[in-house]
Amino acid sequence: MESAPVRWVLCAVLLCAFAPSAAAQEFGPALRGSESVGQPIRPKWSGFYFGGDVAFGSGNANFSNATQSPLAYALRDTVVEADFNPSSWPLLGTATVQSSFVGGYAGYDTQWQDVILGAEITYAHPNVKATAPGTPMGRSFTNAPDATGAETEYDIIAGASASLQLTDYGTARARAGWVVDDIFLPYGFVGLAVGRANYTSSSTVSWTTATTVPTPYLVGTSVVTLTPQPVLPCDPSVPETCASYSEGNDQTGNAWIYGFDAGVGVDVALMRNVFLRGEFEYVHFFPVKGITLELATARAGVGFKF
Repeated sequence: MESAPVRWVLCAVLLCAFAPSAAAQEFGPALRGSESVGQPIRPKWSGFYFGGDVAFGSGNANFSNATQSPLAYALRDTVVEADFNPSSWPLLGTATVQSSFVGGYAGYDTQWQDVILGAEITYAHPNVKATAPGTPMGRSFTNAPDATGAETEYDIIAGASASLQLTDYGTARARAGWVVDDIFLPYGFVGLAVGRANYTSSSTVSWTTATTVPTPYLVGTSVVTLTPQPVLPCDPSVPETCASYSEGNDQTGNAWIYGFDAGVGVDVALMRNVFLRGEFEYVHFFPVKGITLELATARAGVGFKF
């Protein structure tokens, strides 16, 4: 009978020895603070996201090549184009454009420790309108005498006008960033751009000619010499002294335009799934109808991750 109390004491000792170990295994993570209770939740950088932004853009529209091809086609097989090439004259220049606009973006990021790699698409709805600066150009040329000694003077005037309106554009980008202090995500990107644009262009070349034929005179009784006379200016009041011509070309339409974009930015986490964005973007569109457009924009926006 005396052995029963001894057995109970031994059981109590064993229970007290193993109970703390079992409790530590069950409640240890919470006691050690590895649970997120009462601690800040880290921002979520990986996954899908979307957002909107406002932007201000400034750039240039280069119209210097807008009239070359149309004029060359209009003046094909003419002496004026073959000899004096007015289609290559710099009739138009470069216009500065500015616009504020709104847009949106969506993308997907993957996180490799502090490195972020992702892909993104954007859309922008600007109101970029550019009108080409330019003034008519006039030149006078005299052809070398032909076999008969005849000379022809050309008075040529060329003029042009053009405009471009970018209605909207989108980009597809690859981007890479680096997480700083869990809060900041500076990044860079490169991508392709596609947009829609309306364009107009008009060009014309007009010229007058005055041809002088040499007059013969006699030396002695039998020798005839042809002496070229000075070329006289074209006088519209005397039709036989000149002839007038005009060639031109007009274009109006809309087109898809293509290019590339690149830039840098930073996302700043406000909450686990909400962030602010600041960005600088450069977009270059390849020529459409000889018109080249480039645009630099500064953007600010807000985004959401899920």
